[in-house]
Parts: sequence; structure tokens; C-alpha cells
Amino acid sequence: MTQPGNVSLVELVDRIVASGVVVVGDVTLSVADVDLLYVGLRLVLTPAHKGPTVRSLLPTDRVE
Repeated sequence: MTQPGNVSLVELVDRIVASGVVVVGDVTLSVADVDLLYVGLRLVLTPAHKGPTVRSLLPTDRVE
């Protein structure tokens, strides 16, 4: 058992997965104001029974 205030990695991952997390990010690589590479990240980490609820929090905009 861990001391109060100390959380093991397994406990942390368990807490995150139990409640669900959404990670959204964009990365653009450009040189001289010319965009060379765009990467969009949409990650949902959640239990299966919470999937539809958490998925509704994702932005629906898409850059083509």
C-alpha cells in the first residue's frame, strides 16, 4: 500500500481510465511560413461503458 499523497503509476492509470480522458492537439511543422506538415491528434481513453458520453466531448471540426 502506498503512503497518503504517493500514487503509483498503476493507480494513476486506473484513475484516469475509470473517469476517462480526452486529449486533443495540433502540430504544424513550417519553414519560412510555409506549412510542411500538419498532425491532428484526437485521443479518447475511457472505459467502454462511458465511451458515448466522452466521445460527445470531442470537437467535430476537421481540417482537410
